[in-house]
Amino acid sequence: VPIGDAVEFIDNAARQIIPAHIKGQFQGEALTFRETLGSMTWLMILAVFVMYVILAVLYESYVHPVTVLSTLPTALVGGLLTLVFGAWHIARRRRDRIAIPYGVAIATAGLWTLASQYLPLAQAGGRLG
Repeated sequence: VPIGDAVEFIDNAARQIIPAHIKGQFQGEALTFRETLGSMTWLMILAVFVMYVILAVLYESYVHPVTVLSTLPTALVGGLLTLVFGAWHIARRRRDRIAIPYGVAIATAGLWTLASQYLPLAQAGGRLG
């Protein structure tokens, strides 16, 4: 069971069972989890700010870093969609078939077409092209 789900379950159960005048708190790994989760938001905000400062120094502008950083949400969505579609493709793939990447298949078909068209001419001593 993930620790986040366990902490949430215990918290909800404690609210229902324990009277309101009795206070309790988590300790150990659950407390560390809650503290880490709370500081994670500030770390993400700080990371975006540091990226903005670095880009502002590189571009010598205050506007261009905003333009670059505005692409972060779409990049995150694109990365997640790539992972989802990749996992979906692997999950639905039949195990008895050989998996050939599309680029390799297209390159092979192109070479095959060129070879079937130009090799007979080259063997006959004709002019290529």
